[in-house]
Amino acid sequence: MLAIRKEQTAALREAAILKFENQMFHRLQEGFPEECALIEEPRIRGWIRHSIERAEAFRITRESEVAHYIDVMFALWRDFDQPETAPWVVKVLSDANLIGHAKMEKLSRMAPYELQALRVMHGR
Repeated sequence: MLAIRKEQTAALREAAILKFENQMFHRLQEGFPEECALIEEPRIRGWIRHSIERAEAFRITRESEVAHYIDVMFALWRDFDQPETAPWVVKVLSDANLIGHAKMEKLSRMAPYELQALRVMHGR
C-alpha cells in the first residue's frame, strides 16, 4: 500500500502553486506589460500568492477561476475584495449559493461600471 505523508502532500501542493504562480506571472506580463514594467517581480509574485489565498478563502479553487480572480486583482488593485473598499465585490464572492465560476462571471457582468468607478477611486 502506498502511503503519502503530510510533508509529501505539502511539497506537491507547493510545487503546483509555484508552477501556477509562474504561469500567472507570464500571463500578467503579457496582459499588463506597462503595469508589470513598473512593479518588481517579487512584488508581482507576492500579489499572485496573496490572490491565490484570497480566492481560496472565497471557495474559488479551480485554476481557471483563480486565474480570472488574479486578472481582476491586477487590473484593479491588490485588495479589491475588502468590504471597506468594495462591499458589492465581497457580497458576490461570499455568496454561498454561487460556485467559483458563477462568482467570477457575476463579477464580470457587474464589472463595467462598478469596477471602473473603483479604478478611478484608486487612481488606476
